[in-house]
Amino acid sequence: MKRGWKIGRMLGACMLCLLFFSVTGRARDVWEQKDGVWYFYTEPDTLPENYERTPYSGWIHADGDVWYYAEASRMMTGWLIVDGSFYYFHDDGRMARNEWVGCFYLGEDGAALTDTTTPDGTRLSIYGSRMRRGKGIEELNEKTARYIGVLKEHPDARAELGSPGQVVLENGNGKRFLIFKTLSLYDRESGALLYSGDGAFEMNAVLERRDGDRITTFRATELLENGTLLGERVFLDPAGLITGISQRGKP
Repeated sequence: MKRGWKIGRMLGACMLCLLFFSVTGRARDVWEQKDGVWYFYTEPDTLPENYERTPYSGWIHADGDVWYYAEASRMMTGWLIVDGSFYYFHDDGRMARNEWVGCFYLGEDGAALTDTTTPDGTRLSIYGSRMRRGKGIEELNEKTARYIGVLKEHPDARAELGSPGQVVLENGNGKRFLIFKTLSLYDRESGALLYSGDGAFEMNAVLERRDGDRITTFRATELLENGTLLGERVFLDPAGLITGISQRGKP
C-alpha cells in the first residue's frame, strides 16, 4: 500500500457530488463518477493545452479506510489480486479487513489469510477457505487449481473462453460451482499461453462482453448461449472460483 492522501472521508464526500477535487500543491486529485462508477486521476493544477489524463493504478488511503484503483483508474470492488495476495473490496470500494467475506477471512492488512487459524479459532485451508470435515468448503482439484498460481503471478493475463462442450455442476464440500471447458490464459505482453484447461466459476459470476463501445454483462450460467468470450482480466476468490471477467482494459 503505497500512497495516501488527506482527503477526509472519501466516499462520504464523493457521493454528494459528481466531481470532487483535492488540491495537493502542484497537482490535484480528481474523483469522477461515470455511469455509477468512480474513477480517480491526478492532474496538474493548471492544465496544459491538449492535456490527456494518465490512468492511475494503486492504493488510496483516507481516514483509516483503503481503496484500490485499476482498470484505467476505475474504483475496484469484489475480489482482487495485488502483488500476489487476495483482497476484497466492498460495493463502496472500501477494503475489507479483520472480517469474514464468505468462506474467507481478511486480516489486519486486508490480505486473505491461508493455512492458519483465524482470531475466532476457525481453521483455514491452504487456499484460505473455511474448513469443514477436514477439507476446505471451497476446494478445486489440483489440475484445475493450477490457474490460481498463474493469475497470482500474471493478474493482468488476458482470457479466452471457448464455447464449452461440457458443463459440470460441482457441489464440492457444500459449495456449488460450475466447471467449464475451456479456459485459456495468455500473457498480456508476449501473448504466450500460460494456462489451458478447466475453469471453475461461482454460480453468480458476472461476465462482460464488448460490442464496440458498449459493454454488456451476463451470468456464467448463460455462457452456453453466448459462445466464445475474450476477456481483459479475470477476477477470482482465493480458492480459485472465478467471480468475474472484465472487458475494461489493462489494469
